[in-house]
Amino acid sequence: AKSDGASVPVFLTNILSQIATNPAYMSTEGLYRQNGNLATIQTFRFEIENGHLAKLEMVKNVHILTGLVKLFFRELKEPLISWSTLEELVLAMQDISEIEVEEEIIMRRMEIIINRMHQSNRSSLHAVLDHLSSVADLSEVNSMTAENLAIVMGPTLTWSEGVVKRDTIATILVKQNSVMEFLIKNYPTLKLFKQQRE
Repeated sequence: AKSDGASVPVFLTNILSQIATNPAYMSTEGLYRQNGNLATIQTFRFEIENGHLAKLEMVKNVHILTGLVKLFFRELKEPLISWSTLEELVLAMQDISEIEVEEEIIMRRMEIIINRMHQSNRSSLHAVLDHLSSVADLSEVNSMTAENLAIVMGPTLTWSEGVVKRDTIATILVKQNSVMEFLIKNYPTLKLFKQQRE
């Protein structure tokens, strides 16, 4: 399911839309946290890789759909958010805890960093953040706050491509989750900056 010239892969656009447009799916408790049947997910993955995107419409279990989203990002050759970009985003956020800096200023810094990403990565990140922000908006019914989504999706969207010392893994995960949580929570602001730029 390549992008077919579009900046966001057709598969990703279709599957996020399929989840987002179904109120019952969006209200499902543990959305993205619960896992679907792995054998079923792999079967649909095979169909999608062979160009049968229409088969997605047959899926009636949201956990299969979210499992396919997570698998898509996990199987990329490179993470959606490169490690160097993540490190820049972590640095941009450090001011929040060190000094009182308005969240909008932090978001402006993050937007500059995100804008330096490869166009397809940047467009896909915006699509995912937009979706996850909508999921978090329904956290009272689906129990998936921005923090919970960051814990589940953070390691799927960014990972270290090199060797990481054992003692730093926990620290990195905390920072990674903090960045993802901040981006999900504040995505409406980031979206507004994007629209102003276009």
